[in-house]
Amino acid sequence: MEARLTDSPDAPLDDEIDLAELFSALLSNWLLIGATTALFSAAAIYYAVWVAEPTYDAGAKFAFEDGSGGISLPSELGGLAALVGVSGGTSGGPAQTLEDRIKSRDFILKIAPEAGLFEDPEVNPPVGQVGPVGALLIAAGISEPPTASDAKEQMRVIDWVNESVSVELGENGVVTVATTHVDPHRAAEITNTIVNHALATLLEDQERKSRAQIDYLSKQLLDVQADVEATTASITEYAVENDLASDQELARASAQLVLLREQRDSFRSFLAALDDLQAIAEKNDILTAPLRQQLVTDHPFIRDADFRRLLSWPSSPVNWVLPDAIQLATARDRTTQRLEEVERTINEFEEDARRNASAAAELAALEREATVQKTIYEVIVQQFETQRITDGFVASIADVYEMAVPPVQPSAPNNKLIAALGLVLGLVVGSGLGIVRSMRRGVLHTANALSDAMNGRIGADRVAKYFGGRRRPVDRRIAQFEKRPHNQLDEVAVEIAQGSPKRVLVLPTGSEQVAGAVGLYLALSEEGPRCAVVDLTGTLDLKGAAPAGEEGSLDRFDLASGPTVFKPADKTRVSPFTIEQAVAGIEHEFDRVLVICPRVGAGAPIAAALASGAQRLVSVLGAGRTTRQQTDRLKALRDRFKISQQTLILE
Repeated sequence: MEARLTDSPDAPLDDEIDLAELFSALLSNWLLIGATTALFSAAAIYYAVWVAEPTYDAGAKFAFEDGSGGISLPSELGGLAALVGVSGGTSGGPAQTLEDRIKSRDFILKIAPEAGLFEDPEVNPPVGQVGPVGALLIAAGISEPPTASDAKEQMRVIDWVNESVSVELGENGVVTVATTHVDPHRAAEITNTIVNHALATLLEDQERKSRAQIDYLSKQLLDVQADVEATTASITEYAVENDLASDQELARASAQLVLLREQRDSFRSFLAALDDLQAIAEKNDILTAPLRQQLVTDHPFIRDADFRRLLSWPSSPVNWVLPDAIQLATARDRTTQRLEEVERTINEFEEDARRNASAAAELAALEREATVQKTIYEVIVQQFETQRITDGFVASIADVYEMAVPPVQPSAPNNKLIAALGLVLGLVVGSGLGIVRSMRRGVLHTANALSDAMNGRIGADRVAKYFGGRRRPVDRRIAQFEKRPHNQLDEVAVEIAQGSPKRVLVLPTGSEQVAGAVGLYLALSEEGPRCAVVDLTGTLDLKGAAPAGEEGSLDRFDLASGPTVFKPADKTRVSPFTIEQAVAGIEHEFDRVLVICPRVGAGAPIAAALASGAQRLVSVLGAGRTTRQQTDRLKALRDRFKISQQTLILE
């Protein structure tokens, strides 16, 4: 298929990724990827089984009791108690601060002797032995001998607890304290020590807070009682000076105001309708049906009895008559008077409403203050009584569901997970190495990549499968072509014939045998002009045929049922100059000469010598066997000798 020296519209953009090319590149490096994956998987399994030291998790579970964070109050009192700073109790407070308490420096150093953390080699490793080099450095005064210090040991213990002890709060309120250790018995022992000390510390804090609350509540009780009495007296005094029914009067006045405002709006609408009637009366003598309909549409309320009564109109709109100027003036005056009366009444009611609202607001504020003071008093009394009752009572702060026991199975390493990670890492690294290897080799694997590299379209593909893998004599090849033709190669032959080239170069990047078969097929497809094939690869098997003559350094073979074939008589005598002379001589006798050149790279000098007189290039490309360097050479050859006609054939 012909292709000009322009980019193919179907070629992928530079910033696009050809997934098919990427997959083919990975597939071509399957051995490298498989070996890398196997190596990483074996290394991961070796690490998990023989290198990684197993660790064990031992956990204790408990839940804080309701009210452990303080005294529990009734729901109707708890909210108001919180407003005044009185604690109503909470069950989530200790759980939220438990981890901070456990991982605090003071707590860790307090439990470290009992838990044996300083003597544990996992927590506090012993000072390492000094080797020969270290001994020399110490003797020379360059280095100091390793010594253990209390500060360093404490820091190691604190760091280990922060890393190895975890506290988790479940959705159902269950707290889990877990310790990770290489020894399952030590993991359980450390966990139980931490839990016992943490709960005991929280209980001591709770008892101390309760005693402090008793002293505080005793003082506040008398103050709140005095505030309640003062507020009650203020309400009584205000009730005498103001009407106690301020709220009811405010509600009644508000309802009347709504009705009065509606009347005011109606009277204003009446005046607007009277203005429209005045305009109609100035232009018309009678009230026609269209005018009446327009009035009803603009002012639907004129059907009401109040408005009709102003103009002495009957209930039926058909009998309405256009009022005269006196009637309109009378109606407007009556409506205006009624509107002014309503507005005066509205102003009076609004003033009364403001006074009533102010009085009601003051009364409501006093009542709210009294309610708050009484609630505070009840809360303090109840909490005070509860504190007095529970004073000195020792209770548990949490329900322990299970203490830590030495685990049987290690929690880490997860051998299956490590093996899976090794497998995935091997695939990723192997794929990366395969891609890098393909990029360095520059091999193109797909038709799209080859088409993009050559700036052309593929005229025929999968021709190697059509020709077969075995080498066959020319007569059998010709019989195969005649019995089962290749449609795409026939189209390529037709397009070559349309261009009428004198010299056609067949340049393979992969199999020279396939290129020879392609050249033979294209020569057989030429029906009109006399065509010759110059086989510089030596892949055409002319078994049993004797040379009919010579043309320079080439032997001539005249086939009975095929084109004339020229082959080098002695490959050692083949040179670019002699081949160019021989092909030039052949062109004097034949209308078209198809020259099958050696593989691109090996036969570059010969191809360059023959390209100067060529009008078309037929590039036989092998997917997975063609490198970008070969395509660059083909394009350079094409551009250098300005060969405008190009055909791409894929093996």
